[in-house]
Amino acid sequence: KQRRGSATSEAKTKADDAETLEAQRLTAKTEAKETEKTKQAALAEAMKQEKSSLIQFEKVSAKKTSFESLVSMQLEPLKSAGGGKREISTLAKALGAFEGFDASLLQALSTVLAKPADQHSSFDQIVIKQLDEALSDVKGKLDAELEVVDADKMEKASSKDAAQEARNKAKEAYDNAHSDHEEAVEARAGAKKALQEAENAQNSYDADMREVASALDAANEALVTFKNGPVERFTCLRDKETPAEPAMEVTLPEEEVPAPAKDGVAEAAAE
Repeated sequence: KQRRGSATSEAKTKADDAETLEAQRLTAKTEAKETEKTKQAALAEAMKQEKSSLIQFEKVSAKKTSFESLVSMQLEPLKSAGGGKREISTLAKALGAFEGFDASLLQALSTVLAKPADQHSSFDQIVIKQLDEALSDVKGKLDAELEVVDADKMEKASSKDAAQEARNKAKEAYDNAHSDHEEAVEARAGAKKALQEAENAQNSYDADMREVASALDAANEALVTFKNGPVERFTCLRDKETPAEPAMEVTLPEEEVPAPAKDGVAEAAAE
Protein backbone atom coordinates (compact mmCIF):
# COMPACT_ATOMS: atom_id res chain seq x y z
CA LYS A 1 0.00 0.00 0.00
CA GLN A 2 2.87 2.34 0.82
CA ARG A 3 4.50 1.62 -2.53
CA ARG A 4 1.28 2.45 -4.33
CA GLY A 5 0.99 5.67 -2.37
CA SER A 6 4.56 6.61 -3.27
CA ALA A 7 3.90 5.78 -6.92
CA THR A 8 0.80 7.98 -6.90
CA SER A 9 2.72 10.85 -5.29
CA GLU A 10 5.50 10.53 -7.87
CA ALA A 11 3.00 10.36 -10.72
CA LYS A 12 1.26 13.49 -9.41
CA THR A 13 4.56 15.36 -9.27
CA LYS A 14 5.31 14.38 -12.85
CA ALA A 15 1.81 15.38 -13.95
CA ASP A 16 2.17 18.78 -12.26
CA ASP A 17 5.58 19.30 -13.88
CA ALA A 18 4.18 18.30 -17.27
CA GLU A 19 1.29 20.73 -16.86
CA THR A 20 3.68 23.54 -15.90
CA LEU A 21 5.93 22.78 -18.86
CA GLU A 22 2.95 22.71 -21.24
CA ALA A 23 1.80 26.10 -19.95
CA GLN A 24 5.28 27.57 -20.32
CA ARG A 25 5.61 26.28 -23.86
CA LEU A 26 2.16 27.56 -24.74
CA THR A 27 3.25 30.99 -23.57
CA ALA A 28 6.46 30.69 -25.58
CA LYS A 29 4.48 29.65 -28.65
CA THR A 30 2.07 32.57 -28.25
CA GLU A 31 4.94 35.03 -27.88
CA ALA A 32 6.73 33.52 -30.88
CA LYS A 33 3.55 33.89 -32.94
CA GLU A 34 3.24 37.55 -31.97
CA THR A 35 6.89 38.11 -32.86
CA GLU A 36 6.34 36.44 -36.21
CA LYS A 37 3.36 38.71 -36.89
CA THR A 38 5.41 41.76 -35.97
CA LYS A 39 8.27 40.71 -38.23
CA GLN A 40 5.84 39.92 -41.03
CA ALA A 41 4.33 43.40 -40.73
CA ALA A 42 7.82 44.93 -40.72
CA LEU A 43 8.68 42.94 -43.83
CA ALA A 44 5.53 44.10 -45.58
CA GLU A 45 6.38 47.71 -44.76
CA ALA A 46 10.00 47.23 -45.89
CA MET A 47 8.81 45.75 -49.18
CA LYS A 48 6.42 48.67 -49.63
CA GLN A 49 9.21 51.18 -49.04
CA GLU A 50 11.56 49.31 -51.34
CA LYS A 51 8.95 49.40 -54.09
CA SER A 52 8.36 53.11 -53.52
CA SER A 53 12.09 53.88 -53.63
CA LEU A 54 12.45 51.86 -56.82
CA ILE A 55 9.61 53.76 -58.43
CA GLN A 56 11.20 57.06 -57.40
CA PHE A 57 14.55 55.95 -58.76
CA GLU A 58 13.04 54.92 -62.06
CA LYS A 59 11.17 58.21 -62.24
CA VAL A 60 14.30 60.33 -61.71
CA SER A 61 16.31 58.09 -64.00
CA ALA A 62 13.71 58.46 -66.75
CA LYS A 63 13.67 62.23 -66.19
CA LYS A 64 17.43 62.43 -66.54
CA THR A 65 17.34 60.25 -69.65
CA SER A 66 14.60 62.44 -71.10
CA PHE A 67 16.60 65.60 -70.41
CA GLU A 68 19.77 64.21 -71.97
CA SER A 69 17.81 63.04 -74.99
CA LEU A 70 16.16 66.45 -75.32
CA VAL A 71 19.52 68.20 -75.30
CA SER A 72 21.30 65.85 -77.69
CA MET A 73 18.46 65.16 -80.10
CA GLN A 74 16.72 68.56 -80.27
CA LEU A 75 18.72 71.39 -78.73
CA GLU A 76 22.17 70.67 -80.16
CA PRO A 77 20.95 70.45 -83.79
CA LEU A 78 19.10 73.75 -83.37
CA LYS A 79 22.11 75.43 -81.77
CA SER A 80 24.21 74.36 -84.73
CA ALA A 81 21.91 74.80 -87.71
CA GLY A 82 18.93 76.75 -86.40
CA GLY A 83 15.35 75.74 -86.90
CA GLY A 84 11.77 76.70 -87.39
CA LYS A 85 9.52 78.48 -84.96
CA ARG A 86 7.48 75.36 -84.14
CA GLU A 87 10.57 73.29 -83.35
CA ILE A 88 11.97 76.02 -81.12
CA SER A 89 8.63 76.46 -79.36
CA THR A 90 8.40 72.71 -78.71
CA LEU A 91 11.95 72.69 -77.37
CA ALA A 92 11.37 75.72 -75.11
CA LYS A 93 8.23 74.13 -73.69
CA ALA A 94 10.05 70.83 -73.06
CA LEU A 95 12.94 72.61 -71.34
CA GLY A 96 10.48 74.60 -69.21
CA ALA A 97 9.30 71.30 -67.70
CA PHE A 98 12.66 71.06 -65.93
CA GLU A 99 13.33 73.27 -62.96
CA GLY A 100 16.18 75.77 -63.44
CA PHE A 101 15.37 77.59 -66.66
CA ASP A 102 14.49 81.28 -66.54
CA ALA A 103 11.36 82.19 -68.48
CA SER A 104 13.07 85.14 -70.25
CA LEU A 105 15.86 82.83 -71.35
CA LEU A 106 13.41 80.40 -72.88
CA GLN A 107 11.64 83.26 -74.67
CA ALA A 108 14.95 84.45 -76.17
CA LEU A 109 15.47 81.02 -77.74
CA SER A 110 12.84 81.73 -80.37
CA THR A 111 15.18 84.34 -81.88
CA VAL A 112 18.61 82.85 -81.15
CA LEU A 113 17.88 79.28 -82.27
CA ALA A 114 16.19 80.43 -85.43
CA LYS A 115 19.63 81.22 -86.88
CA PRO A 116 22.59 78.90 -87.52
CA ALA A 117 25.63 79.25 -85.21
CA ASP A 118 27.73 81.18 -87.72
CA GLN A 119 25.08 83.93 -87.84
CA HIS A 120 24.82 84.45 -84.08
CA SER A 121 25.38 87.96 -82.84
CA SER A 122 27.18 88.78 -79.62
CA PHE A 123 23.81 88.94 -77.88
CA ASP A 124 22.91 85.53 -79.27
CA GLN A 125 26.19 84.13 -77.98
CA ILE A 126 25.43 85.52 -74.52
CA VAL A 127 22.05 83.82 -74.63
CA ILE A 128 23.66 80.54 -75.72
CA LYS A 129 26.19 80.83 -72.88
CA GLN A 130 23.44 81.38 -70.33
CA LEU A 131 21.56 78.45 -71.82
CA ASP A 132 24.60 76.17 -71.52
CA GLU A 133 25.06 77.22 -67.89
CA ALA A 134 21.40 76.52 -67.15
CA LEU A 135 21.65 73.15 -68.89
CA SER A 136 24.72 72.29 -66.80
CA ASP A 137 22.95 73.27 -63.58
CA VAL A 138 19.86 71.24 -64.44
CA LYS A 139 21.97 68.22 -65.35
CA GLY A 140 23.94 68.56 -62.10
CA LYS A 141 20.73 68.66 -60.08
CA LEU A 142 19.37 65.61 -61.90
CA ASP A 143 22.62 63.71 -61.30
CA ALA A 144 22.55 64.60 -57.62
CA GLU A 145 18.87 63.66 -57.30
CA LEU A 146 19.50 60.37 -59.06
CA GLU A 147 22.40 59.64 -56.73
CA VAL A 148 20.18 60.29 -53.72
CA VAL A 149 17.32 58.09 -54.91
CA ASP A 150 19.78 55.38 -55.94
CA ALA A 151 21.30 55.36 -52.45
CA ASP A 152 17.81 55.31 -50.97
CA LYS A 153 16.88 52.43 -53.24
CA MET A 154 19.92 50.45 -52.09
CA GLU A 155 19.17 51.22 -48.46
CA LYS A 156 15.55 50.16 -48.79
CA ALA A 157 16.60 46.94 -50.53
CA SER A 158 19.02 46.22 -47.71
CA SER A 159 16.34 46.95 -45.13
CA LYS A 160 13.95 44.65 -46.91
CA ASP A 161 16.54 41.85 -46.95
CA ALA A 162 17.15 42.33 -43.22
CA ALA A 163 13.40 42.31 -42.57
CA GLN A 164 13.05 39.15 -44.64
CA GLU A 165 15.79 37.43 -42.66
CA ALA A 166 14.25 38.55 -39.36
CA ARG A 167 10.87 37.27 -40.46
CA ASN A 168 12.37 33.92 -41.52
CA LYS A 169 14.03 33.52 -38.13
CA ALA A 170 10.81 34.47 -36.35
CA LYS A 171 8.89 31.90 -38.36
CA GLU A 172 11.48 29.24 -37.60
CA ALA A 173 11.30 30.14 -33.90
CA TYR A 174 7.51 29.86 -34.00
CA ASP A 175 7.65 26.50 -35.77
CA ASN A 176 10.05 25.21 -33.10
CA ALA A 177 7.89 26.62 -30.31
CA HIS A 178 4.82 25.03 -31.86
CA SER A 179 6.58 21.65 -32.08
CA ASP A 180 7.81 21.95 -28.49
CA HIS A 181 4.30 22.75 -27.31
CA GLU A 182 2.86 19.75 -29.13
CA GLU A 183 5.41 17.52 -27.41
CA ALA A 184 4.52 19.06 -24.05
CA VAL A 185 0.81 18.45 -24.70
CA GLU A 186 1.52 14.78 -25.44
CA ALA A 187 3.76 14.49 -22.37
CA ARG A 188 1.07 16.07 -20.19
CA ALA A 189 -1.53 13.64 -21.52
CA GLY A 190 0.80 10.72 -20.79
CA ALA A 191 1.56 11.97 -17.29
CA LYS A 192 -2.14 12.51 -16.61
CA LYS A 193 -2.91 8.98 -17.76
CA ALA A 194 -0.13 7.56 -15.58
CA LEU A 195 -1.47 9.50 -12.58
CA GLN A 196 -4.97 8.18 -13.17
CA GLU A 197 -3.66 4.63 -13.34
CA ALA A 198 -1.64 5.14 -10.12
CA GLU A 199 -4.69 6.58 -8.34
CA ASN A 200 -6.83 3.71 -9.56
CA ALA A 201 -4.22 1.24 -8.29
CA GLN A 202 -4.10 3.00 -4.92
CA ASN A 203 -7.89 3.13 -4.63
CA SER A 204 -8.21 -0.55 -5.53
CA TYR A 205 -5.62 -1.69 -2.97
CA ASP A 206 -8.16 -3.06 -0.43
CA ALA A 207 -10.12 -4.85 -3.12
CA ASP A 208 -6.92 -6.31 -4.55
CA MET A 209 -5.84 -7.47 -1.09
CA ARG A 210 -9.23 -9.11 -0.50
CA GLU A 211 -8.86 -10.86 -3.83
CA VAL A 212 -5.36 -12.00 -2.93
CA ALA A 213 -6.53 -13.20 0.51
CA SER A 214 -9.40 -15.07 -1.08
CA ALA A 215 -7.05 -16.70 -3.56
CA LEU A 216 -4.68 -17.57 -0.72
CA ASP A 217 -7.49 -19.12 1.30
CA ALA A 218 -8.53 -21.17 -1.68
CA ALA A 219 -4.95 -22.29 -2.20
CA ASN A 220 -4.59 -23.25 1.47
CA GLU A 221 -7.84 -25.16 1.33
CA ALA A 222 -6.69 -26.99 -1.78
CA LEU A 223 -3.40 -27.76 -0.03
CA VAL A 224 -5.17 -29.17 2.99
CA THR A 225 -7.39 -31.27 0.77
CA PHE A 226 -4.33 -32.48 -1.07
CA LYS A 227 -2.57 -33.38 2.19
CA ASN A 228 -5.62 -35.19 3.57
CA GLY A 229 -6.16 -37.07 0.37
CA PRO A 230 -3.49 -38.21 -2.04
CA VAL A 231 -0.55 -37.33 0.21
CA GLU A 232 -1.98 -39.19 3.21
CA ARG A 233 -2.71 -42.27 1.16
CA PHE A 234 0.75 -42.14 -0.36
CA THR A 235 2.30 -41.87 3.11
CA CYS A 236 0.27 -44.84 4.39
CA LEU A 237 1.29 -46.97 1.47
CA ARG A 238 4.88 -45.95 1.85
CA ASP A 239 4.99 -46.71 5.58
CA LYS A 240 3.10 -50.04 5.33
CA GLU A 241 5.41 -53.16 5.77
CA THR A 242 5.60 -55.49 2.86
CA PRO A 243 5.15 -59.24 4.11
CA ALA A 244 8.18 -61.47 3.58
CA GLU A 245 7.83 -63.99 0.81
CA PRO A 246 7.91 -67.70 1.90
CA ALA A 247 11.24 -69.48 1.37
CA MET A 248 11.31 -71.81 -1.57
CA GLU A 249 12.84 -75.31 -1.17
CA VAL A 250 15.27 -76.24 -3.88
CA THR A 251 15.79 -79.99 -4.48
CA LEU A 252 19.13 -80.81 -5.96
CA PRO A 253 19.35 -83.91 -8.24
CA GLU A 254 21.08 -86.91 -6.61
CA GLU A 255 24.48 -87.92 -8.07
CA GLU A 256 24.65 -91.60 -9.18
CA VAL A 257 27.56 -93.57 -7.67
CA PRO A 258 28.83 -96.35 -9.98
CA ALA A 259 28.69 -99.97 -8.51
CA PRO A 260 31.96 -101.78 -7.84
CA ALA A 261 33.11 -103.89 -10.82
CA LYS A 262 33.67 -107.57 -10.68
CA ASP A 263 37.24 -108.88 -10.67
CA GLY A 264 37.21 -110.49 -14.08
CA VAL A 265 35.70 -107.61 -15.67
CA ALA A 266 38.15 -105.33 -13.95
CA GLU A 267 41.09 -107.22 -15.10
CA ALA A 268 39.81 -107.31 -18.63
CA ALA A 269 39.37 -103.67 -18.54
CA ALA A 270 42.78 -103.26 -17.15
CA GLU A 271 44.27 -105.22 -19.95
